[in-house]
Order: sequence, then C-alpha cells, then structure tokens
Amino acid sequence: MFKKAMKFCRDVWSKHQKVFLDINYNLFPFLWMLAFFTSILDLFTYEGFSFKHLFLPLQPLIYITFVSGMVSRVFLEISESSDNYLSNYKTLLTVNRLAFLPMFFSSILINSLEFANYPNYIFSTLHIHPDLIIWPMSLNIFLIIISLRYTVIKWILEEVLLVSTKEIEMLKSYHMSVETPNKLSKSILVQSERVLRASYVGFNIILRIVIVVFVLWGFTKNVSNLYPWMFERSSYMIKNPLATYKEKMRYGWKDFYDYMTFVDQVTPENAKIMLPPMINPWWDVGGKGLVRYFLYPRELMQDMEDVNAEIDLAADYLLLTWGFGVCTENDPPDCYGWPKKIVEAEWIVFKKENSEEVGTKIENIVYDHNDEIYQGAWGVIKIKK
Repeated sequence: MFKKAMKFCRDVWSKHQKVFLDINYNLFPFLWMLAFFTSILDLFTYEGFSFKHLFLPLQPLIYITFVSGMVSRVFLEISESSDNYLSNYKTLLTVNRLAFLPMFFSSILINSLEFANYPNYIFSTLHIHPDLIIWPMSLNIFLIIISLRYTVIKWILEEVLLVSTKEIEMLKSYHMSVETPNKLSKSILVQSERVLRASYVGFNIILRIVIVVFVLWGFTKNVSNLYPWMFERSSYMIKNPLATYKEKMRYGWKDFYDYMTFVDQVTPENAKIMLPPMINPWWDVGGKGLVRYFLYPRELMQDMEDVNAEIDLAADYLLLTWGFGVCTENDPPDCYGWPKKIVEAEWIVFKKENSEEVGTKIENIVYDHNDEIYQGAWGVIKIKK
C-alpha cells in the first residue's frame, strides 16, 4: 500500500513538477508572513491563542513554511535561477532584515531581565512569553540561511540532503530542457527515460527536505520546551556563584534531595533497600537509576509495576514514601503511601517535615499504611528478620 502510494505521488510529481514548483514559489512568501505574524501573536498572548481563535496551529504552520522555503530555494538553485529568487523575494527579505535585529536584541534584553529578576518576571510584567520568542527568531534565521548565495546552498544540497553532483547535473539539464521554447524537442525529452529519472530524483529530494526539516523543527520544538527548565536552573547558578553543593542540589531537587539525604543518614552503606514501583506518585523515589545516584553503594531492589507486590525477602529496609506525584481520578483511592503491605518492623524512623533531619523513631512496631500516623509520612522502615 505504501509503495503504491509513493509510486502514485512520484508519477503525479513527474507530470506536474513545474506546476508544483511555481505554486510553491509564489506561496512561500505568504506562508512565511503568516507564520511570522502568528508567532508574534502567540508571543504576546499565550501558546495556542492563534489556533484557538484563528484556527492557525503555529508549529505545523512553521514546519510547512520551512519545507516550502527549502524546496523553493533548492530547486531554484538547481535550475540556476537564484538571482531571480532574491529579486522576486526582495520585499520579504527586506521585512526580514527589518525584523531580525529588533527581534535579536529584544531576545537578549528579555532574557537578561528574566535572569536578573525571577522566573516568569517578563510574563508577569509585560505579558510576553520568553520561551516562545524562539519561533519568530527561527523564521528570521531560516530566511537568512536560504537567501544566502550558492556556496551555502550547495553545501546544504551535498552534505545535508546528500544529493550527489551527478543528480544535481541531471536536474539542471532537465530544468534547462523544460524551459526550452522548442515544443517538439520538449515533448520528446519529457517522454524519455532520462527525464523520468531526473523527475524521480527531484521527488526524492523533496522527501529528504521533508525529513531534514522535520528533524530541525523537532529540535527547535524541544529547545523551546526545555527553555523554562534550563532557565530556572541556570539562573540560580548565575545569581549564586558561591552556593555550596548542598545548596545547589537542594534548589534543583527540592524535597526529593532532602529525603535522599535523610535515607543516606539512617541506613548503612551495605543496606539492601526496597523501593516503591516506578508508577504514580513515585516516579522519582521509584526511579532506580536516579535513586542509585544518591544512595550508592547501597543495593536497591523493587517490583517495577505491582504496588501490592510482596516484600523482597532479601531487603533489609523499605522506603516509607507518601509520594511526590499528584494522584488523579484514574488512580486507586488509596494512591498515596507505600508500602501497602503490613510489615513487622524492627524500627521506623520518620523524616522531619521540610527538612532532611531525622525525626521520631518508633521501635518494635507493626507497620500498616492505613494507620493515621503514616498519612503524609516520609521515613525508613527497618524490617524485623
């Protein structure tokens, strides 16, 4: 089915390639302007505003714009019409030049103010989303890249799209022949196997552009999503260059770091500790790899999925955890609190609230998570052997 669909697309492309390229060439400026102003609209309102009110999904629109621009530029370079490209897009390039420098310096200013104050400072005062400025900036940079001269475009063709010199020459001869005024030679050429191969090469280049732009778009999207997280951590480091290791860890990991420090204090290095399963609400304390970083060389064990699993007989200690996650209506009524099993304990030590310090210690007790004293509790259980 997929092969038939691809063959159909190639055949349609080979018959109407010039029509497609002409439409795309004229459509790209409109797409770029639409994507740019849509990104500015979301920047000053909220992410998704343009889609909710104007039915314009920003990120898919930017992706389509990137593909359209790259296809237009690459095929005009192959047909040696890049000078026409630059002259016909003169208005668009002028708008981009006028917008780029203000956007660039505004981005630096906005991020500097955010660093100098606190996270969400810009949004709370100017109602601008700093993490969304990457989209209009990416459109500016993209248009600058594709407006560059032959050397850069040739590098994109050969190194990024992996188009060989032979394929480029084949496409050049095809485009030159299509432009010839001699109708007889043109009809003969179009029917030839050589030209059919050239049109297939063009179709394959389109597919490569779609894939490469998708990767670049995904990278930009991930950078945009990671921006708040990276900003929060880097801003603290810049503002507090003399902070101790403990202060940095406490800022980055918050209550989880306090709990890991507490467990490290109350268990010996040769301890065998059973963790809760890595499900909600224990994604962090149930993350074996993450917990190992804080508790090494202690041996860790767990049942990855079953919250009611039997206690591992090899374990010496159990983490008494309420859960950092948020239980939802899809979770069981008694979602919080682990272990769920009744455990005969040699002792149970509780962690003080909002601290890493050791709190109350109760010896020779039978643990039952339904008891009121374990509601919201964090601690360690020493199993009676």
